[in-house]
Amino acid sequence: MGNIILSTGNYAKIPYFFEKTYVNLFSLEELCYCLVENAEMLDGDIVNDKLARWLSEQCSLSELADKLHIQVKEKATPAAYVETILEYAGLYSEEEIAKTVSIVSENAGLSPYEKQKARADHLFRNKRYILALEQYSSLLARLPEHEKELQAKLHHNMGVVHARLFMFENAQEEFMEAYKINGNPDSLMQFLMAKRLHDNDRDYVDYIAKHPFYHDNSLEVESRIEDATAQFDATQENRMLFTLRVCKEEGAASAGDVQYYDEIERLTNALKDDYRESVAR
Repeated sequence: MGNIILSTGNYAKIPYFFEKTYVNLFSLEELCYCLVENAEMLDGDIVNDKLARWLSEQCSLSELADKLHIQVKEKATPAAYVETILEYAGLYSEEEIAKTVSIVSENAGLSPYEKQKARADHLFRNKRYILALEQYSSLLARLPEHEKELQAKLHHNMGVVHARLFMFENAQEEFMEAYKINGNPDSLMQFLMAKRLHDNDRDYVDYIAKHPFYHDNSLEVESRIEDATAQFDATQENRMLFTLRVCKEEGAASAGDVQYYDEIERLTNALKDDYRESVAR
């Protein structure tokens, strides 16, 4: 049985839109969770009267709101503002609060470009791939030429997003661009992985033959693909499909009560739903 979390204040009728993570919040508990889970994204924008008013008007937490209004007036740091909220809620241990406050303090010195990347990274981690790509592209377009390291990271992350969307041709272009900028071996490895998944066997082998200095990397690519294939072979879904396929080939109409094509459709629809969710705006 899970731990019971007691609610502090009311459940808001009108949510607070937390711009950093693109989510609506309805309670102090949700706010605290959002602050802790996204501490690396928080900056001076978090210190505002709007949030304090929402806590007072929608959550009936006037005491907390008064403290926050004072901190806004005194231009408190984001770390101090967040600490006040977390301590008042009492949901987290002293160690967890201290860790969160430390992260907020450390990231307060990030450049505006690094903060935008952090927001895009958050979208990516939450499978909002299209929005993440838009954020990465927007940042890349206005990034100063001397920000080479950040450019490489953006290209690499865009490659990862494209790969998650099965857009392997675009993915390999982004990974190679990242590799050209900073020579990161991981970007090169991901480039070869994307190329291996996009090209047919002959084209891929011809490419490696023309680029012999990638030979050792290509061996690692094959090893990773074999491992990934083995992992999939061990999944319950694959075992189910194998059993159903054997039954179908032997002329059996079904395996138990599960029809072969019904199960194929179920698994296919599940994959489609996952994909739609990943690109949902």
